Amino acid sequence: MFNRLIKLIFVIVCFGSLSLHAQKRDSVVFVSTNDIHAALDQFPRFAYMVDSLRNLYPDLFLVGGGDYNSGNPFNDYYKPAGYPMIALMNAVGFDVSAVGNHEFDVWQTGFGLNTQVASFPFIAANVHPDEKFGIVLHPYVIRKLPNGKKVAFVGFLQIEADGLPSTHHDKVKDIRFERANNILPKYKFLRDSADLVVLVNHLGAQEDRDLARENPWVDLIIGGHSHTFIDGADKNCVVPMTQSGNKLQQAALTIIVFEDGKKVSTTIKSFTIDRRGKEKEPIKRMLNWFERDPYYQTVVATATAHFKNSEQLGYLMTDAYRAETGSDIAFQNPGGVRMKNFLRGPIRIVDVFILDPFGNEMMTINLTGKEIRDFVLAAWSKDYNGPIYSSGVNITYFTDGKKNLQRVELRDEKGNLLIDNKSYKVAYSNYIYSAYKYPHKADAVSLKKTTAQVTIDYLKKLGNVKDYSKEASRFSIVKL
Repeated sequence: MFNRLIKLIFVIVCFGSLSLHAQKRDSVVFVSTNDIHAALDQFPRFAYMVDSLRNLYPDLFLVGGGDYNSGNPFNDYYKPAGYPMIALMNAVGFDVSAVGNHEFDVWQTGFGLNTQVASFPFIAANVHPDEKFGIVLHPYVIRKLPNGKKVAFVGFLQIEADGLPSTHHDKVKDIRFERANNILPKYKFLRDSADLVVLVNHLGAQEDRDLARENPWVDLIIGGHSHTFIDGADKNCVVPMTQSGNKLQQAALTIIVFEDGKKVSTTIKSFTIDRRGKEKEPIKRMLNWFERDPYYQTVVATATAHFKNSEQLGYLMTDAYRAETGSDIAFQNPGGVRMKNFLRGPIRIVDVFILDPFGNEMMTINLTGKEIRDFVLAAWSKDYNGPIYSSGVNITYFTDGKKNLQRVELRDEKGNLLIDNKSYKVAYSNYIYSAYKYPHKADAVSLKKTTAQVTIDYLKKLGNVKDYSKEASRFSIVKL
C-alpha cells in the first residue's frame, strides 16, 4: 500500500509542476499518527517510510496526536520511564506532539523530564502545570517553512466530567485543566499570524467534530484519544480531520495546496505501517538496545485457547485479583485492559505488561452490598455508559432506550442477590479507588504490589489458563 501511495504522490507532484507556468503553487505537508502507546517495534519501518516521504517533501511536518506512552514494558519500566519512546521520536524527527492523558502515567516529574529531553515541543493550551514539575508545554507554536508559509499548531487534551484527564488522579495533582471548547476561540488571533491553523488534539473524534462545528476557521484537525481509524479525511467533520487508529499501525499523509497564496485543496491519504517492509537500521539498533532485557521473555503460563476479546481478558485479570487477594469480588475497568485479543500458546511476562501497562497498585476494600451497587452505578457513567469487568459477581444493567442506566442487579456466583448490609471483600486497582467516585465508609488497603504482578503470580500458579470463550458473560444489559 505504501508503494502505491508513493506512486500517487509522484503523479500529484508531476501534475502540479505542469501548472506552475500559470499559477504560483505551494504546498504544506504533514505526516501524522496518534496513540502510539509505546509500539516500539513499529519504529524501524515507520522511520524508513518517513524518510521516503521526506525525499519527496523535505520540509514535511511529522506530528503526534498524543499518548506516545504506556503499552510496552521496555518503555514503561525503563529508567527513566518513557525515555525509549522519546528517544525514538527524537531520532525519527517529530516536529510537534499533543499531550495525551497517558503521558502522565509516569507521574508529573517523569513527564516533566520527558518534555525536557524531547527535541520537539509538546503543545496543550488547556493544561497548566505547577512549575515545580518541570513540565515544558506550549499552548501553540508557529513554524515557518522555506517557502514562507507559516503554520500555527494549537493543542488540546481531553478532560472528563470530573475536570481531569483519564489517568490516575494523584498523577495530575497540582495541574490545572480547562475545557477545549471554552478556550479555543481565544486563539483565533492565530488566523492573522499564520497561513494555516492546525489543531493537534487528544480529545477523541466526536469532541473534535463538535469543536470544528463551532470553529470552522480552523484549517486541519489531527486527532487522537478515541483510537479511531479514519481512512482519509473524516466525512462527518466540517474541517478536514484525520486520526490514525493506535499502536502505529497506520499514519496519514495530508497535503494542503496553495495557489497564488490562497488555500485551494486539502488531500488526506492514510497508509499502513507494515513491518514486513524495509526498515531503517539505526532505529532498529536503538530498538534492540531498549529491548535487550531477557526477563520479559519469561513464560509464566499457557493459554489453552484464544482470548477473542478484551472482555475475556478482563475476566482473566479479575479472576487473578480475586484469587491472589482472597477477595469475594474483583473489578477491572475496561479501559485498563489494553489488549483486544490473545492467541493460544505461551504467555510471557512482557504480554502481561502489555495487557496491563499502567503500574497501578492492587488494593482491597470492605464494602457492603449497597456500596458495591453504588460503585457499579458510578462505574457505568465513568466507563462511557458501559459495563465493568468483574469476578465473583454477575451484573444486570437496566437501561432506557438511550443507554441511561436506571438500576442494577448484583448476584453472586450461586445466583443470590448481594445483601445490602452484608460486608464483602472487594479487590480493584488504586486507579479505580482514586477515580471512581461513590459513597463508602471503609478505606482501601494497598497490597504494595502492582496489578500486573498480581496477574503474573496468579498465572505462575495456574500454569494452564482455561478457555474463557466457553464461559457466559458476567453482565447483561436489559432495556426497560
